[in-house]
Amino acid sequence: MKTLKISDSLSLPLDWIQLATVVYGSRGAGKTSLGRVAAEESFRQGQRFCAIDLKGDWHGLGSSADGRSEGIPVVVFGGEHAHVPLEPDAGAFVGETVAGLAQSVVLDFELFSKGKQIRFLASFFETLYHHNREPLLLLLDEAQRYAPQKPGPDEARTLGAVQDLVKLGRKHGIGLVLFTQRGAGLSKEVSELCDMLVAFRTPGPLDQDRIKEWLDANTTKAQRDEVMGRLSGLATGTAVFASGHPELKTFGVYPVRRPWTFDSSATPKIGERRAEPKRLATPDLETLKTKMAAAIERAKADDPKELRKQIAERDKRIAELEKAKPAAPKVERVEVPINDPTTISALERARAVFQKLDGCAAELGGALGTAIEYAKMRRAPATAPGPQVRTNIERVGPSVVHRDPKPGNGESKLGRCELALLGVLLQRQGQRTTAAQLAILSGYSRTSSSFSNALGALRSRGLAAGGGDDIRITDDGLLAAPDVPELPTGKALLDHWCAQLGRCERILLQVLSGQSKPVTKFELADLSGYSVTSSSFSNGLGKLRTLELARGGGDAIRVSEELVG
Repeated sequence: MKTLKISDSLSLPLDWIQLATVVYGSRGAGKTSLGRVAAEESFRQGQRFCAIDLKGDWHGLGSSADGRSEGIPVVVFGGEHAHVPLEPDAGAFVGETVAGLAQSVVLDFELFSKGKQIRFLASFFETLYHHNREPLLLLLDEAQRYAPQKPGPDEARTLGAVQDLVKLGRKHGIGLVLFTQRGAGLSKEVSELCDMLVAFRTPGPLDQDRIKEWLDANTTKAQRDEVMGRLSGLATGTAVFASGHPELKTFGVYPVRRPWTFDSSATPKIGERRAEPKRLATPDLETLKTKMAAAIERAKADDPKELRKQIAERDKRIAELEKAKPAAPKVERVEVPINDPTTISALERARAVFQKLDGCAAELGGALGTAIEYAKMRRAPATAPGPQVRTNIERVGPSVVHRDPKPGNGESKLGRCELALLGVLLQRQGQRTTAAQLAILSGYSRTSSSFSNALGALRSRGLAAGGGDDIRITDDGLLAAPDVPELPTGKALLDHWCAQLGRCERILLQVLSGQSKPVTKFELADLSGYSVTSSSFSNGLGKLRTLELARGGGDAIRVSEELVG
């Protein structure tokens, strides 16, 4: 059985690299040494890792402990020792590259401001989760910076991405080790979901409280009491390892073995210069170059800036061609008088004839409208004397809603948009209909003058009532609405909606209807084959929510109960 040797007396199963571990400890207590050991053991077992380095501490992995021999052939993105530079807006691109790369990497953000670090990591984490499918260990140094307990506007997105990695990353092969020297500053939702706790020397009472809460939930009271009194005095490099996970099941205090790679995080002593490794392992940069070139081409195809550049070049070329064209021949205009009295008289007689024909056509149209209304009244007679105030439903083949027209309030007096709105309200009578739903189902833009004028006219004439969140058809509206199919229920209703929706909305709805429990936004994107960051996905999901065919937030999206009843 393959194992990861953390200490002379502690080995972890290889599957640990796909679980989540939180590591607490004050500065200089040994957290980074544990990270280097985790990287070394992953490399020894032929597994990949990716270290998130905010301070320029991890590039020494490429050299031996004394700096004279090669270490791990790790690719360094960014920082002062970069093989590949990092750009602040390239998070998604690097995430896709790392997901498809068979080499281990370090992302060095020492030269980035905090704001640029946060924006980069948000896109990186989201894209990495979406594309990665092979085992990958994420070593997240200073995790409280981008997964804080109290996130600001910039950190909210990275916190959400880290939460998704901790909750769901294992199914995409991603494991995490989150290092923090301020345990109280790390999101509790992140730390409480971790499968293992490692606690180095931790003197702060608030940070100790966070460790105590985790131990209360995952170990016995005796085990907790055994280590809590020792936290503030643990020797450097020694830590508490605790896990109740069935694949780990460990508890004890162990000294972490010394790393065999170079310690580039070591603080130089007063009067000394920081040591630098003299020899570094060389990663496979040719393969990296090939993969990045392919990703760059894909990114260019979707990059609005690149498209604008190509359009500008095209317009410039067109302008050059226009300038080079020979001048068009000069055209001389010749005016021919045609306003002689005989021609004018003939035109006026023709206009009179056409006006008379137009009047006859209008009379004929009115007569046909009356005949149609009379035929409808004959087709659906009232079942009781007196005016009809409720709909009569007659089933002949597919269910169809019929009404008895009311004198003075018939279809012929309503415009096309007004009839469309009434038809939707008739289908949904008894249900709450919002203005957004009414616009989408009728085929009109909610912001168009046609929609607003038609809805205003229906309200003025007493055919519709209610506000923007609850529009309903009145009894008079039932008599004036056009014949429309009655909405089906259950599976038939789902099929009905699938026939009405666009491709993306239809696929998302079909995926949701096949799930026995709510899914997250990322699971829905994965199951449907769409990118979670694409406009097609977000617009399609938004439209389903507007129509109330899908309900719930980013972590619990489900199909509307009416479609599976």
